[in-house]
Amino acid sequence: MEGRVMKVTVELSVKHHEQLLRRSDCSSREYALLIYRCIVLRQRAERREPCVEIRCELEEANHLLEHANRVSPDAACEIAQSISGSREL
Repeated sequence: MEGRVMKVTVELSVKHHEQLLRRSDCSSREYALLIYRCIVLRQRAERREPCVEIRCELEEANHLLEHANRVSPDAACEIAQSISGSREL
């Protein structure tokens, strides 16, 4: 399937997004991915809470996962769940 790109919507809690942002160099690739995000309200458990969505290519999501593994294991878990749920577009 040449020409197809795997897209991922990475979902993070606001808390984990902010942790990653604080622990990223502002000139890094990770920082660039983290600042281009959308904050949405998601139903979690019995309440609505803000959630950060980052739409990116699978390769970028994997790069973000590597960074999160180094600086925020809890965020890494959320990113890994998003990647495992990705599909080809």
